[in-house]
Amino acid sequence: MAAQVAYDAFSLGNALCVLFWFFDAMERRRWLQRLAQWAMAVVLLVQTGWLFDRLHLTGAVLDRFDAALWVSWVILLVAWFASSWLRVDLLPFLASVVSFALVVLAPLAPGAAASAQVRSGDLLLLHIAFALASYVAFAFSFVFAVMYLVQSWSLRHKRWTSWYFRLLPLATLERYTFRAVFLGLPFLMMAMVFGVLWSVVAFGRVYWHDPKLVATSVLWLSYAVCLWLRRRTGWADRALVAACAACFGGVMVNFMVVSNLSAFHHTG
Repeated sequence: MAAQVAYDAFSLGNALCVLFWFFDAMERRRWLQRLAQWAMAVVLLVQTGWLFDRLHLTGAVLDRFDAALWVSWVILLVAWFASSWLRVDLLPFLASVVSFALVVLAPLAPGAAASAQVRSGDLLLLHIAFALASYVAFAFSFVFAVMYLVQSWSLRHKRWTSWYFRLLPLATLERYTFRAVFLGLPFLMMAMVFGVLWSVVAFGRVYWHDPKLVATSVLWLSYAVCLWLRRRTGWADRALVAACAACFGGVMVNFMVVSNLSAFHHTG
């Protein structure tokens, strides 16, 4: 049980490292870099303990599962030293992506099922947690977008209501709208990754035609296009902010309606 908890912990930690380094690569904030470095250090400690405990019990690297986790550990260790001492831009982010890929794909290697001891419930829990986090981020994006549209309408029509004086400036609302999208996108991507892995572990295959997976992919692309257009121009007009608000309508339809059409997500 302790080994399973440790495996789940450094699997989740690897995912968080990817997120933190992604945010650092996009925003270049010193505190984000420090947070990513500390997260990577904690993951290294947990994964090191797990690997050497397993090596002590078995006396050898048994299969491709063990080999993949050792490789991911080396990559993470090198990336941590590079981020701490060499200051090589983007290297920690790309290395953490490769390490995370090896950790989550290792249990799927041929002959690794007995070694991995991955419970489908663990992957399902991670899938749900990241999905809910993305929904929260997109919900705040919607709230800020609506506030932006109300403020913009007040300015265009010169309606100086009490709402106008209680709302934040347009530039601030626009920035918060897309920062929330910026947070939600990687969370939703992680949710899809863990969902696909859960499908493989639980059913031995991925149901690519499942309505929920298709709708979520379209939703992710829609938000990604909005964010790309905003970052390309450096500023968003009313139409782009309104598009973000409309995307949240897609989130709600996906959550409330499309889930009932899926073979795996309906509750009824």
